[in-house]
Amino acid sequence: MRKVPERYTARYFTLIELLIVVAIIGILVSIALPVLSKARATGVKTQCANNLKQSALALIMYGDANGGWVTIYGPSYTGWYCQPGMPEKLGFVMPKEPRRPSSYRPLTLCPAGVDEGIRWVDNVAYGVPYFALFPEDYANYKCEKVINGSEEYLRISAIPAISNYVLLADTAYTRFDPRPQVLAGAQCLHFARRDEGAASPISYAVCERHLGTANLAYADAHVSDSSDKASLLNNSLVGAYIDISGEELTHFELD
Repeated sequence: MRKVPERYTARYFTLIELLIVVAIIGILVSIALPVLSKARATGVKTQCANNLKQSALALIMYGDANGGWVTIYGPSYTGWYCQPGMPEKLGFVMPKEPRRPSSYRPLTLCPAGVDEGIRWVDNVAYGVPYFALFPEDYANYKCEKVINGSEEYLRISAIPAISNYVLLADTAYTRFDPRPQVLAGAQCLHFARRDEGAASPISYAVCERHLGTANLAYADAHVSDSSDKASLLNNSLVGAYIDISGEELTHFELD
């Protein structure tokens, strides 16, 4: 029998070599996954910031065309993004049916909610400041409320220090909201501007859904996040934050 030359002899991995390769691949995957996950979360945060900026610009432009006034809470629970002319400025058309799917208004919704399995409820959108409980804010920020209706107005052109004033923000309902159709963590229309105290917890607040921070759009249309809470409290009177689950509520007291 002719002997096969040694150079043609098949060479196989041993079991130990195979296990070493698998272990190395596992280590590399375990290192890469957190990095990829953080990069993806950063991308979602950036997309949200872009949405917020476009929404803030549309709101400011609407105010410019209407004597500086915008409706932040209208009749029949209609939000700022439903005002006549606002959908066109945002680049979408509102459907006629009562429930408005998020696909009709992507710019007014945080993209993180879809990925986190949070259900959008009715006409939610990026939150605007809520003033109903604090009459002094109407004088300070030139706001009005129609008592015999449900409208609330904010005069953007009268806001002092617009670069410090949060106009729109990532928001969410908390577990304190009594309405059964609202899920804790679902994005909501408002954020409260002050701490109501332990006896009356805030049911809607700024929601830190992006790597432990929330995106915020200011009245001059620049966008930042909630990293510096002390500055936000002093300059814009944002008084409560929750995590994305809606369960953990953090209050900040005013001096």
